Amino acid sequence: MEPAVIGAGEGDNAGSGGGSIGLGSVSPVALCCQSILGLVGLGLFIANFVFYGKADENCDSEPVKMKTVFLVNGLIGLLPLVLIILLIVVAVAAMMSGDGEPPAWAQGVMGVVGVLTGCSVCCLCLGGIAWFIIGIVSVVDANDDENEAYCKDEVTWFWVAFGINIALVCCTNAQAAVNKK
Repeated sequence: MEPAVIGAGEGDNAGSGGGSIGLGSVSPVALCCQSILGLVGLGLFIANFVFYGKADENCDSEPVKMKTVFLVNGLIGLLPLVLIILLIVVAVAAMMSGDGEPPAWAQGVMGVVGVLTGCSVCCLCLGGIAWFIIGIVSVVDANDDENEAYCKDEVTWFWVAFGINIALVCCTNAQAAVNKK
């Protein structure tokens, strides 16, 4: 069974200006990997909001409170998850169409997702990097002797979330490299 070609007509691809914004060939393995990455990201997104609710009000850190760090981390994770869910829906619709071409509504969604992905994800990546730098500064400040009693859980969760984010970036880049071959 050949993988479905999503959004690309004959010779068209996302960067060729051929009129369609596509994902190229999506194999079941790639779809499974994207789904797993999406679920891990969803778990991290939810965990940031949960920890925002559990963060100690007395955990005082500069330049921002740890509670704010968790809230913004959760919000930064929202848009990519929505885009991943849309891409999965479009991929499944294309695979179910039988002829390998997505239905008209799926092509429209792919166009919108393509535009959102181009601008929003770039801004989110740059903003996310800047926010993690601010978060690291806040964690270092929260980890001093004065705040240790109030901020221990917050500091631990930040580093766990930071490590998971780095792992997600590595997995996503590795998957992109495999898909190019």
